[in-house]
Amino acid sequence: MINLKNIDIVYLVKNSKHNGELRYSLRSVCKNFPHRNIWFVGGMPEGIKADFYQPVKQDEKTKYQNVRKLLEAILSNKHISNNFILFNDDFFVLKPIKKLPVYANGDLHDYIEFVKKAANVTHSQY
Repeated sequence: MINLKNIDIVYLVKNSKHNGELRYSLRSVCKNFPHRNIWFVGGMPEGIKADFYQPVKQDEKTKYQNVRKLLEAILSNKHISNNFILFNDDFFVLKPIKKLPVYANGDLHDYIEFVKKAANVTHSQY
């Protein structure tokens, strides 16, 4: 079982001055999810503060390229806990979380090979 007090909540935040959804998501996390720190990676909307902020310039042509930049920034940040929960502004914690079980399907490479074999697919970008 994972100790929730050691987990960081990490938000992917778009570059925008206003983000009402993020405000509501943060309220739900603070009320219902024990955590160590809250991180914003990307932008910093006005009037909303995180425990920590890592700015990331988002100017790529597609949102997928921007999200990739944000994920790379998170993975290279040594101050974010190894076990973290990734949030977007439209994620909400609707009831108190007391424990977080660990679910695993094993090694990611092995799981991808399993899915390919089960779907009878030899080449897939997925």
